[in-house]
Amino acid sequence: MNTRSHMKVLREDAQAYQDSTGNNHSFEPPLREIFDRAPALVYLRNQLTGGIVWCNKATEEAFGLDAETIYQLGNDLFEKILYPDDFYLAAHSNQHYREKDENFAGVIRVRRIDSNTYRWFAGVSTPFRYTEEGKVWLTLCVFIDFSSAVYTQPQLSEALHETLTQRYKNIHDSLTPREKEIIKLIVAGYTTKQIARQLYLSNYTVEGYRKSIRLKLNVNSTPQLVALAKQIGLE
Repeated sequence: MNTRSHMKVLREDAQAYQDSTGNNHSFEPPLREIFDRAPALVYLRNQLTGGIVWCNKATEEAFGLDAETIYQLGNDLFEKILYPDDFYLAAHSNQHYREKDENFAGVIRVRRIDSNTYRWFAGVSTPFRYTEEGKVWLTLCVFIDFSSAVYTQPQLSEALHETLTQRYKNIHDSLTPREKEIIKLIVAGYTTKQIARQLYLSNYTVEGYRKSIRLKLNVNSTPQLVALAKQIGLE
């Protein structure tokens, strides 16, 4: 059975159980015990808000946070535990489910909140609950830690490095000279008003550039923008 088939069975089993219990946001025994024993991160993500609304024990352990804290942090959680260069994946996921009703897969690097060491995870999410309008509301996400393979298999490590290098180049090439200039000023700590004065532009024009830059880099905040800019050499 391939990954898509496994996810389909998992979704249908969990859906059937929730339909019978009327529980929309969490799992109860025996499913909760099964998911807590699973050697993978398993969680439900609200695609409308970006936050996690349920997770298993492995997710708590990987993030170094208890479930309630994870739920309360909402979408801000990912800024705290994801490698800066991987913020784009969450944004891509949101965009994907606004347009499509099918699985979404990716590779991310995650750290515990109390550590600076990142681990590699490969995973897939699948639509789980829908709004009355038929839009994807909750997604069921499963991620497997494959860090040991990355660090022990040179070919895999090299392939990931080449993928990231190409992504950096694509991002760099998508930016105009003016956007790159503004990014460097943002990284240096300049405010919109200071950038406007420095480049003899209006505040409105600078804000327009900042919006365009965020869209191209798939980031939602200045800290994310700065982190990714440093990764691609714009500082």
